[in-house]
Amino acid sequence: MKMYAVELFFDEQTEAKLLGIWQGLAEAGINNSMINIEGCRPHISLGVLVGEDLDVDVMKQRLTEFAAGRAAFEVRLEGVGTFPTSGTVFLSPTVTESLLQLHREFHAAFAAFEEHKNPYYLPERWVPHCTVGIRLSAEETERVIGYCFRNFGSGFHGSIDEVSLVEIFRDPETNCTNTPKLLSIPLESQK
Repeated sequence: MKMYAVELFFDEQTEAKLLGIWQGLAEAGINNSMINIEGCRPHISLGVLVGEDLDVDVMKQRLTEFAAGRAAFEVRLEGVGTFPTSGTVFLSPTVTESLLQLHREFHAAFAAFEEHKNPYYLPERWVPHCTVGIRLSAEETERVIGYCFRNFGSGFHGSIDEVSLVEIFRDPETNCTNTPKLLSIPLESQK
């Protein structure tokens, strides 16, 4: 089954901080799940689409139309959370009305793909997050959360300055994942 995601990427400085967390987790021997995903960058996913018959050209067109004229925007990462059923630990952005509105507008722009949308990313269910560890055991989850508490401080702020369409490949034999970008659109500079 083919899988695609529309992801929001951070400015260079914020991305470097987040990559530092991924690297720190690996260097501490806690978890290297995120740095082992080829092509993966720290991000917040607006939606995930699954299906064999998805038209990538139409998705690119919709994303281009969605991103047109959009400005980069501030985001503040202030919390640590978990999705225990998938063994995921994440940093959570402050949920603002403008972030929720952007998410709703994304889903309206991709309405033609409704039957392909992963339900966890739908409006009213979406938990915006930036993953720091995936497919973790209960013990690894505790260790990743502990690392984040010790190294995350009071959080930090940055900006979202890019939106991209990526394809997600997962090798069932090795459990390795890679995420090549199919289309990346910079958002307009903040004034």
